[in-house]
Amino acid sequence: MAKPVRLVSSMDTPSRKCHICQGDALDGVRLAAGYICPDCLRLIGGTQVGDTMYAYFVARLKELWQAG
Repeated sequence: MAKPVRLVSSMDTPSRKCHICQGDALDGVRLAAGYICPDCLRLIGGTQVGDTMYAYFVARLKELWQAG
């Protein structure tokens, strides 16, 4: 069964690091064992399969999924 995705905000959590860019993820999405900041969420959402960043995002998301 898939784990639920929980949105987080700076009001309910201390500073956390984005798993994609390593920046502060004060707002964003908690995914498995980590967080993804809003900027990276937008980048991931706009990435096409043939884009050079696609494989990078897949690898980083796979790390989160396996750690969770």
